[in-house]
Amino acid sequence: MEPNQTDASHFGALLPRELGDGLVLRQPREDEREAVIEFNREFLGEDSGLEVGYILRQPHPAVGLDDFLLVVTAEGQIASSLCLGELALRVGLTSFKIAQPEFVATRPQFRGRGLVRAQFAVLHEWMARRGLALAMIGGISYYYRQFGYEYGIDLPRLGALTPELHADLIVPPPGIRVRRAMPGDSPALARLLTEQAAQVDVSNPLRLEDLEWSVGVRTFENNDIEDWIALFEDEAVGSARIWYKDSVGTMFGLTGSLAAGQALIGVMLAQPGLLRLNIDGQAESDLGRWVAGLEPLPRAGYAQYVRVNDPRQAFELFRTEFERRLATSAFARLSRELDLGFYRFGVQLVFQQGRLTAVNSLPGEQSPKIGLPPDLLPRLLFGFRSVDTFKEVYPDFSASAEDLELLRVLFPRLRAFLRFFI
Repeated sequence: MEPNQTDASHFGALLPRELGDGLVLRQPREDEREAVIEFNREFLGEDSGLEVGYILRQPHPAVGLDDFLLVVTAEGQIASSLCLGELALRVGLTSFKIAQPEFVATRPQFRGRGLVRAQFAVLHEWMARRGLALAMIGGISYYYRQFGYEYGIDLPRLGALTPELHADLIVPPPGIRVRRAMPGDSPALARLLTEQAAQVDVSNPLRLEDLEWSVGVRTFENNDIEDWIALFEDEAVGSARIWYKDSVGTMFGLTGSLAAGQALIGVMLAQPGLLRLNIDGQAESDLGRWVAGLEPLPRAGYAQYVRVNDPRQAFELFRTEFERRLATSAFARLSRELDLGFYRFGVQLVFQQGRLTAVNSLPGEQSPKIGLPPDLLPRLLFGFRSVDTFKEVYPDFSASAEDLELLRVLFPRLRAFLRFFI
């Protein structure tokens, strides 16, 4: 039996469902639209309230009211809620739909009762019925591992700067000015984000309408978030999103030139009352090397959770990428059956002259020729680390020297640039 395919069976797809103590799991009614928005604002914060209001007060292609689940009390009070979105994700030159659970919240007095687990069981059945082989979610450390998710997409951090230690090291680039982005800047932001995404292996497209909404409502005063833009002779040359709360800023989604990044960081570092500025980004980039030269304070890494709902189907999604990777390697004309054993299940890749002609499910076995721990699968698919790092870290990773070389080609380390869809 493949992983993650039976945990929904206890709850099934039929709703509503009684969860005990008067609690009912169901989808929201039309007249509860505003109550769902307010619940998210109260328990996830002002920004989440704005986001849920945006997607529920108008049609949105990623998620609608029917994609939400509620756990309600006998009195009709919302005790817990979450939703399921469907987003496009690009890996290399391949794009496909991926599930994204979001807006997970429970009132404090109802926590520890398995309400989120019950809702995820339904979401996972929805994913199976919609043919969504993969899901991703960001958020609380460890928490989503309980529901079959593993850290799979690396989102690196460059470190932290402080005004005391670093402000004097930053020379403002001449001719670049920085300001908060406005709705009219959305086409320029879309261009910058698209250009930045093209430089990495994994990214998600954003809609212009969502960018226009975001920059129009997000301010530090309203919800602790702003989008900034860097301009040279009135042309947009860079941007960043900044989360700023309790005198600590976090700058992420940086785009554009090195000079633009330097200007954005310099202006934020001069923000009155700022104590610390965290910066996310790729260490191998020009900006990453420049930040490293400032000797930033260290920060722990971060990653996006990934769940593989259907391993065979997930490998099918990567078919074109596997063929592209082989074509530029010593295995360009590969013809063989490659059996990947994940102990509890297996996946067979059938190659003919460098083309992936079939992906088959295999039963699990204790001593596979190529042994890979099942929790490693999301990390392999999305290049979380190199194959050699995996082999060093996982004692149950086993492969011959020849097979290991092939795995290096099929599963390279990948770089990601992800933005929330709103």
